[in-house]
Amino acid sequence: MVKTRRVRSVRPRPSSLAARLPWLLPAAIALVTALAFLPSVRYGFMDWDDNAYVTENAMIRDSSLQGVGALFGTFIEGNYQPLTIASYTLDYRLWKLDPRGYHITNVVLHTLATVSVFAFVFLLTGSAALSAITSLFFGIHPLHVESVAWVSGRKDVLYALFYLLSCAAYVLWLRARGPGRPLLYAATLLGFLLSLLSKGMAVTLPVALLAVDLYLKRGWNLKLLLEKAPMFLIAIVFGYLSVVAQTRQGAVQALASYPFYERILFACYGISAYLIRAIAPAGLSAFYPYPLKTAGVPLLYALAPLGVLVLGAAIAWIARKDRAALFGALFFLVNVVLVLQLFPVGSAVIADRYTYLSFVGVGLILASAYRLLARALAERLPSAKAALTAVLVAASGLAFFATRARSEIWRNNVTLWTDVLSHYPTLPLGYTKRARTYMLEGDNERALRDVEKAIALDPNDARALTMRGTIRFIQGDNAGALSDLTKSVSLQSDDPVAWNSLGAVHLTVGDREKAQADFTRAIERNPGYAEAYLNRALARGASSPVNAIEDFDAAIRFQPGNAKAYLWRSGARMQLGDRAGALQDARQAQALGYPVDHAYLEMLQRSGASPP
Repeated sequence: MVKTRRVRSVRPRPSSLAARLPWLLPAAIALVTALAFLPSVRYGFMDWDDNAYVTENAMIRDSSLQGVGALFGTFIEGNYQPLTIASYTLDYRLWKLDPRGYHITNVVLHTLATVSVFAFVFLLTGSAALSAITSLFFGIHPLHVESVAWVSGRKDVLYALFYLLSCAAYVLWLRARGPGRPLLYAATLLGFLLSLLSKGMAVTLPVALLAVDLYLKRGWNLKLLLEKAPMFLIAIVFGYLSVVAQTRQGAVQALASYPFYERILFACYGISAYLIRAIAPAGLSAFYPYPLKTAGVPLLYALAPLGVLVLGAAIAWIARKDRAALFGALFFLVNVVLVLQLFPVGSAVIADRYTYLSFVGVGLILASAYRLLARALAERLPSAKAALTAVLVAASGLAFFATRARSEIWRNNVTLWTDVLSHYPTLPLGYTKRARTYMLEGDNERALRDVEKAIALDPNDARALTMRGTIRFIQGDNAGALSDLTKSVSLQSDDPVAWNSLGAVHLTVGDREKAQADFTRAIERNPGYAEAYLNRALARGASSPVNAIEDFDAAIRFQPGNAKAYLWRSGARMQLGDRAGALQDARQAQALGYPVDHAYLEMLQRSGASPP
């Protein structure tokens, strides 16, 4: 008799690939995201906020504890975002003013934010599919080019990263048990605080966490609100700081600028535009101006509430079948409501960057819709699953290449504003921005043509008048320059550039007293304006070399790489008999690349100057 061995049933083990899938997916998505934005690493700085935040911002040059600490008491460009500026300080320490380093940081932060989207959605829903689709949508969407390819978009990628990490820590806190639980609550608060220090828009996080509670069916009670009380208090403080900063910058428009019903239409238009562009990202622009007041409300805006109703009904239908879609809708609304222009801020009715964090919610809605469709097709037509997957891959491929193509628009100022003008050919701002770039490149003829177009569209455009006055001054037309610049400062008296240019004209025609007054006004409006200090020093030079040296010192402090400042300070020191200081400054100017006259250097050396 043959004995048979009893075979034990063995449960099939999941393949090693399946076990690693939750980690392979975000790694693959991170790689695709980085590749989508890789072209932006080659781009330069833009002459649109990048100068205020980086290239002309003396504060980022001081990486000492005292210098970094000063950032926490400063508003820049109407924003309180000290952590964002501190990140520029770190970039400056590593890269000086090489734009590649700043772009690399933006791409890295965006990639990390994308991985954080995956982690948060996975922790919340437990679905790798929902997490993958949502994070891929977030990572490679063309509307996110503005926040990533623009150095000044740093605040978006940084605040979103900490915001998402705070959300993830909150979900872990809700599910944790044991002694480590308080640390997770502390991590939630820390992420929230870091997000707020990066951008004031993070004030919405406590409300977003209430949406998390709703998704997890926690129920509404007093405890739910009390656990978020510290967050709401912090949000109120930072909300107040944001209002103060925006008001001081003059970015907050009077509510009377637009009637309430028009602001409702703007909000509906914003919601519709963002949701439609989420699926069909066409007609993108770096700037979307308000409709002209003289033309009445355009039909597109009048129909916007209908668009909101239709889109809202579609989302509600999906949300009835999948709670993840409901959470996505709430997350989108919570993070977009503050920029729907119900309270007008700035000069743009919508902006691509306003979708940055809110599109996590839109991505989750689309992922839920995909999951519902996949389930429905699997029941009726099992073979359709492969086709649906192919559609998803194709859509992702289109988004990837659309993002790379959109990135090219942000290559430089001329490509950016030429694209804006292709959409809005009657926008004076577009012509003045492009004209400034032409002027800096020495192409004054093209610059003048652009600025003339801007003035023809709006004869009282102060920026355009300042630009034309500056070009006329460069071309030797002092009378025309005085006319333009005088009108400009009468229309917009808080523009330091206009006062500085007006002072330069007064100095050239020999009116040093008026020139000094103009440069002082420029400095009062921008205390870090190196060029204005330099010009005032020149105006003071002959009559007050001591005061001139003080201004040269300030100009060098705010712009340490300015060789002319060192050379001209050398002359002032020579005038005061400080030959050693004069020689030291002349040599520093030479070291910075300025062709200092050898006869001047030899004269200082023969005079016995012995710099330290």
